Amino acid sequence: MNPSNPPYRVFNLGHHRPVEMRLFVQMLEKLLGRSAQIELLPPQPGDLPETCASIDRVRAAVGFEPRVTLEDGLRNFVEWFKGYYKC
Repeated sequence: MNPSNPPYRVFNLGHHRPVEMRLFVQMLEKLLGRSAQIELLPPQPGDLPETCASIDRVRAAVGFEPRVTLEDGLRNFVEWFKGYYKC
């Protein structure tokens, strides 16, 4: 096996729009209809103030372009979660 050409590739599928973590939590709170219990601590190594998936590699490899907005994706996830966990 050639290490520069592995038999598979892993891609982070997401959207290239940065989202602050607090906004992400607020969106989930609204969709779930309940407040999160947040305990703010000093930043830890590796903590990120916002999240943003780079889709450059998957776009180049297979032409991927996101079609689902973050809002719609979270709404779909919450619907699935509530159905799966019967809550």
